Amino acid sequence: MWTSTSFVLGFIKDADAWPTTPYQQDKAKALVRLAIEAPAGPPKTEVELVDRLTVNALRELWAGHPAELRLIEIEAADSPRYAVLASLGAGVRNFFGDTYGL
Repeated sequence: MWTSTSFVLGFIKDADAWPTTPYQQDKAKALVRLAIEAPAGPPKTEVELVDRLTVNALRELWAGHPAELRLIEIEAADSPRYAVLASLGAGVRNFFGDTYGL
């Protein structure tokens, strides 16, 4: 279930975790894709998906891949106003907590 980027993006939008500005939306799509299409394979559980939606987790997953690391570092350096991973992770975590008691 967590192997499809389009499924997860749709899910995140339904969980009210989707950013509002076009810049943030584009960045969110790219970062979610990195969380799902990591060299280690897709997340196996909802918890693993949430755990991957952090800068540090993405850095570890994409170590040795300079192009992907550049995007992750843009997120890390962005001001809180434009950073998206914290809100994506919190929104998904809240959805799972409400739905599955996580």
